[in-house]
Amino acid sequence: MSSQDAAIILVIVLLLIVCLGLGAALVYLFIRYRTFQSKIATLVQVEVNKYKKQEVAVVQNQAKAFYSAQTQEQMSLWRETILNEETKRIRQEVLEERSAWAKNQLDTWMLDKEQLIRKDAIEKSKSVNLGRMTEHFALFMNGMEFNPKDARFLGHPVDFVVFDGLDEGDLRRILFIEVKTGKSQMNTRERMVRDAVKNKMIEWVELKFAGTNGDEAKG
Repeated sequence: MSSQDAAIILVIVLLLIVCLGLGAALVYLFIRYRTFQSKIATLVQVEVNKYKKQEVAVVQNQAKAFYSAQTQEQMSLWRETILNEETKRIRQEVLEERSAWAKNQLDTWMLDKEQLIRKDAIEKSKSVNLGRMTEHFALFMNGMEFNPKDARFLGHPVDFVVFDGLDEGDLRRILFIEVKTGKSQMNTRERMVRDAVKNKMIEWVELKFAGTNGDEAKG
């Protein structure tokens, strides 16, 4: 083998060694890169988890503070509502007790006075009802000299106004009639009407109003 061939072989061996070294270096760098990449991902995940935990803690604290304030407000409102309801209940009980006491007193008084009240009420009712019935049916009773068709019931201040003979077409007189029963007496207004009639303080008044077209309405 010539020296030239040996030199070529040596160069080739050196190149192979250099290539193997470079390959080994590349493999080493790749392994380190993958390891570093894995560590980076792990570190990032750890930091993300820490951040998430911190955020969760912040949100939880905020939620606790919010719900704590709401709870206090609800508790305050609940206490106020319960207090108002209890106050109303106590007042109602007091009113019911007073009402029951008053009713009991009234019932006792009514029992004591029941007979007297019933007797007095019956007598008054009989008197009032009899008077009213007599007033309404006086002109229909036997012995009356007026035609009931000529009568107009007023009630106040007198019981009837009778246009005697009007139904027959022959008006003879106008009468003011006051019906009395038992021991009843005329009151002040009834006496005033009686005196005015007797003193002939009576006038005829005719009122005329303009019609819708400006014409006077016929009486």
